[in-house]
Amino acid sequence: MKTYKVKKGDCFSSIARQNGFHDANVLYTDSANASLKGQRDNLHILHKGDKVKIPDKESKKMTLAPESSAGISVKGIICELKVVVEDFDGNGFADMAYCLEIGGEKFEGKTDSSGLIETKIDAGSMSAELTIYLDKDKKNSVCWPIDIGGLAPHDEIEGLQARLNNLGYACGNEKGKNDKSTKKAVNAFKKNNGLADDDVIDQATKDKARSVYGF
Repeated sequence: MKTYKVKKGDCFSSIARQNGFHDANVLYTDSANASLKGQRDNLHILHKGDKVKIPDKESKKMTLAPESSAGISVKGIICELKVVVEDFDGNGFADMAYCLEIGGEKFEGKTDSSGLIETKIDAGSMSAELTIYLDKDKKNSVCWPIDIGGLAPHDEIEGLQARLNNLGYACGNEKGKNDKSTKKAVNAFKKNNGLADDDVIDQATKDKARSVYGF
């Protein structure tokens, strides 16, 4: 058994893919990763520096008769990417045309009534670009880069900053530094969500950000 040190953008799915496993749960539920699983209740969210144990794979042998043949299929890992696009008041961008580009491949369609976009992607995908068209002629649009797998756990400052940025509270960075812009964003978020009128990053703030964000 070897140990893999998590890099930014990694999740259990991408790590499983890198190591030849067809199911991320093989790693996530392995007893050797029980301690890490206790800290990370979402297998898609890891923190840089986390250590994932990679179990040894079992080899399989196949015996064939002379001049015979057999088909062998290799399973890959497909993940589901979900993105909800909302305005600053939390209203979903409903029935809006979009283009999601990942690794040179384009996925086009319309958001649902809540502003949700969902599509299946390869587990190794690390980044994407989302374009939302604001009119039927597609002459006006807004674009966002998406850092797939880059969301840090909610109880880390980087994770809180990322969630606040995505919710419209501009922290300005996601590097874990509690600077002036982060404090201003924290204060605005807390006031808008029934918490204390201050810029203190306590557990209640982190938990509320996760609840509002969804994970």
